[in-house]
Amino acid sequence: MITAIVLAHNEEKMLPNCLKSLDWVDEILVSDKGSRDKTVEVAQDYRAKIHHFAGIHFDDWRNQAFKEANGDWVLYIDPDERVTKELNLEIQNLLDEKETSFVKEDLKSAYKIRRINYWWGKKFDSCGAENDWVTRLFQRSKLKNWRGIIHESPEFEGELGELGSNIVHLTHRELISGLKKSYQWTRFEAELFAGTDHPKITWPRLFKIFSQAFWQKFIKQGGIKQGTEGFIESMVQAWNRFMVYEQLWELQQKPSLKEKYLEIDNINK
Repeated sequence: MITAIVLAHNEEKMLPNCLKSLDWVDEILVSDKGSRDKTVEVAQDYRAKIHHFAGIHFDDWRNQAFKEANGDWVLYIDPDERVTKELNLEIQNLLDEKETSFVKEDLKSAYKIRRINYWWGKKFDSCGAENDWVTRLFQRSKLKNWRGIIHESPEFEGELGELGSNIVHLTHRELISGLKKSYQWTRFEAELFAGTDHPKITWPRLFKIFSQAFWQKFIKQGGIKQGTEGFIESMVQAWNRFMVYEQLWELQQKPSLKEKYLEIDNINK
């Protein structure tokens, strides 16, 4: 038995085709994080099991959803991802002991899958998209935990295998919603840095961080090959890095910005 786990927050538009691509699994579990649109209703239409998550961090989200799954195998898929027909068949053949040459001992504990990324309406094979592998398929008994409040990674026992088919990833569909999501994870990252002895943030450091991030994406990773879309993606990634360190600058302020504004306000009463 295989359970597909989908983490969702206000994903009523992307969720239907995601769930359609999972109609072959034994159980679909949609873990909803306080959606205000019709995400839950869409999930119910596809007879998904609903789990409500009230936390903050992505590792907790994945861990709590995992506890609600009933399958011997679990497959994590995001709402903006699609399981291709080829991947569907590959996984079913892999896990079907009657039709495959694999014996149980040959199965790995987990499998990584390559993502084919569509950013800004265009298929990307550079700018960081050329080597995008995600570990998403697990034997339930081998998956121990997800760790990391951002860029979370799985901890499991045993060996990691590799599947030959792909996940299609339909992301970076427009700027504003992407920046809203970026604010959340960049804030988490800034808070992590604030808990260390990180050097003081100054304007030259901010300029250097932004410039290096853009150069890395647009020149070194070949974003320039993608034309206007590559330029936009490189700028967005550079801005994301700027957001992390600008928020770290805010957290480093002594007194805090809130305290500074209270003082200014009191002076001007």
